Amino acid sequence: MRVAAALLIVSALVTPARPAHAADRPKPRRVYHVSLAWDAPVIGVAAAGIVVPYAFGASWIDESCPPCTKSDVNWIDRTTVGWHSHAAHVAGDVLIVADGVAAIVVDALDVRDARETAVDLVVIGEATLVTGALTTAAKYATSRPLPAVVNNQDPALARRSAGYRAFWSGHAAIGATLAVSLAETMRLRHEAASRWILAGGLAVTAGASALKLAAGEHYLTDVVVGAIVGAGVGWLIPRLHRVAPEVHVAADSRSVSLIVSF
Repeated sequence: MRVAAALLIVSALVTPARPAHAADRPKPRRVYHVSLAWDAPVIGVAAAGIVVPYAFGASWIDESCPPCTKSDVNWIDRTTVGWHSHAAHVAGDVLIVADGVAAIVVDALDVRDARETAVDLVVIGEATLVTGALTTAAKYATSRPLPAVVNNQDPALARRSAGYRAFWSGHAAIGATLAVSLAETMRLRHEAASRWILAGGLAVTAGASALKLAAGEHYLTDVVVGAIVGAGVGWLIPRLHRVAPEVHVAADSRSVSLIVSF
């Protein structure tokens, strides 16, 4: 879940400065409202929900293996037992970080306004951190052993708390959150483009999830549940921040018109 915090740092580095001729362009429409009073506590609590367990919660994990055998795993997830690829582990990490950086860059290039980009990234970053906090809570609450721990394939991992954080997949959850929240942001400005953003983001999420399966770090149910939760948060947080529609009434001697602007 350290990925979620790292993306906020990257966002600060790539948010474009406003060029001198920016006044010549139409100002991009603000689609989100952020509030220091509400968003700062949510971001702070979510960040703490990630950092504190990983920093101090090793004893909270129930290290129930060994022994664990393949027969202890449900039939849906049994396939991934025996998979253990370090190359897939590294590739999955690189892919999900690249996905986060791409989301930041895409929004920045689309908006081309430092302030409006920052507002967008606060919302997307908040969604990512909330997903990370929920994922961390699930991992420490369930203490599910990784497939690589089953049958004592990796004895060293079986003796560490890191071997018992399979459920649910943070890579699937964060990837889905990034895909859906960015697509929702784009939809409010460019309806057609948002479909391509969503499709591309979900494809990357599927790729990262497949790599984590190959690495022996997750079961199929881990990535499916993670993707569902992440997509839900990626949809909900932007919706809660949407700018309220402006309502204007125009009247003359013959008619009254109601104009709603989103």
